[in-house]
Amino acid sequence: RSSDLDAADYHAQFSDYFHLYEAKTLQLVEDGQKHSDEVFAAAKQSKIDTRNHLMGLMDEHGLDAWIMPGTPSTAPLGYASTGNPIMQLPWTNSGLPTLNMKSGTAENGLPLSLQLAARWNQDEILFAIGKGVEGVVG
Repeated sequence: RSSDLDAADYHAQFSDYFHLYEAKTLQLVEDGQKHSDEVFAAAKQSKIDTRNHLMGLMDEHGLDAWIMPGTPSTAPLGYASTGNPIMQLPWTNSGLPTLNMKSGTAENGLPLSLQLAARWNQDEILFAIGKGVEGVVG
């Protein structure tokens, strides 16, 4: 539900261009517009709570960034999809910045990825960390 609410909130400013949107994106925006202001406010608070929880864990463990697989498997074959987004959900919901990078190649020749997530408003630090990680896995 959070993704359709986010889509409706952000894309409202582009309503004059909805006729240019892909059907799947437009459906996401339209689904988000169906929710009440109360549901939207609760979803925004959930995002803040998730962000605060993740930042608290980072503080507790002295982390500047998280590192994890970008997806649970390789990239899909073809261009119809970018793959399973499950590994992005906590970061998308919290608004913490992320960076995905190729980390290798599977036996079938398709790429594998790593994902880094950094602290709120620390995008520049995320890029610096990503550059260091890229030097190791690249």
